[in-house]
Amino acid sequence: MISFVRYRRVGSLVFLQWNIAQTSDIYWAAGNLPKWARPAATIYAPACVINTDGIVRNICAYVYVNAPNDGEVGFKIASTASDADTRNTGIICWPIG
Repeated sequence: MISFVRYRRVGSLVFLQWNIAQTSDIYWAAGNLPKWARPAATIYAPACVINTDGIVRNICAYVYVNAPNDGEVGFKIASTASDADTRNTGIICWPIG
């Protein structure tokens, strides 16, 4: 399964969608959003941890969007996942001005 992190603008909203392989509890910084796509405040939002077959795992995860500083997008799972097929996935959106 291919890992991806993508964002897009739909009207006055920005959508962030991701599905990444994350097999350790180390914070992973994916990159920075451009200024026009950053939310007004920093976002911590829940994410879902799944296996590649789509089964949800009982592991807490989150996505982090640092705004308005640098627009960093990062991901973390709460516990070490030893399986190679563990994925952090989700979608969020926020308004932009």
